[in-house]
Amino acid sequence: MFDILLTVISFVLVLGVLVFFHELGHYWVARRNGIIVEEFGFGYPPRALKLFHYDGTDFTLNWLPLGGFARMKGKMPAIWRRAPLMPPAAARAPPP
Repeated sequence: MFDILLTVISFVLVLGVLVFFHELGHYWVARRNGIIVEEFGFGYPPRALKLFHYDGTDFTLNWLPLGGFARMKGKMPAIWRRAPLMPPAAARAPPP
């Protein structure tokens, strides 16, 4: 039992280190090319803790520890964009 637990914990720690440095690479390249990075997150939202703010970037720790992200200014997933709640009136009008 202890061996399995140790293996799982080791896997999560090693994966976490790999993810951190991978995302740090995205952050570094974006900053080097003049792109504003709004948030550097370890884990996926929802946000658990804002660690600190440095040079216009929030460094955060999030609840789902399965990855990370470097959110750049102007880059927003399609699911976050506002979509109309109802189709235009012509589309929902009854047929003549």
